[in-house]
Amino acid sequence: MTAIDIGTKRTTITNPIILLTGLFVVLAVASVFLYSSIANLKHDVTTTNDEVARQEVRSAELENQLYAILDGSLDPSFIQSRGLVLDNNPRYIETAPAVSHSGF
Repeated sequence: MTAIDIGTKRTTITNPIILLTGLFVVLAVASVFLYSSIANLKHDVTTTNDEVARQEVRSAELENQLYAILDGSLDPSFIQSRGLVLDNNPRYIETAPAVSHSGF
C-alpha cells in the first residue's frame, strides 16, 4: 500500500507566497491603524479650530465690554461730577533731548 502525504513537501513557490500573504496581512492591519489615527487627528484639528473660533468671538466680546466701560469714563456727567475740565488743546511737558559726547 502506498501512502501519499499531501503537503509534506514545500515547493520553492510556497515560501514566497506565505511570506507575501503575511506581509499583506501586516500591511492591511497597519493601514487600518494609520487611517484611524489620521481620522482622529483630523477630528482633533477640527475641534481645535472650532474652539479657537469660539475664543476669538469671546475675546472680541470682552474687548467690546472693556471699551464700553472705559468709554463711559469720558461721559460729561462723570467729568462734571469730579470737577474736571476737558481741555481741547492740551500742552504737554517737553524736555530737550540730552546729547552726550563719548569722545569717539
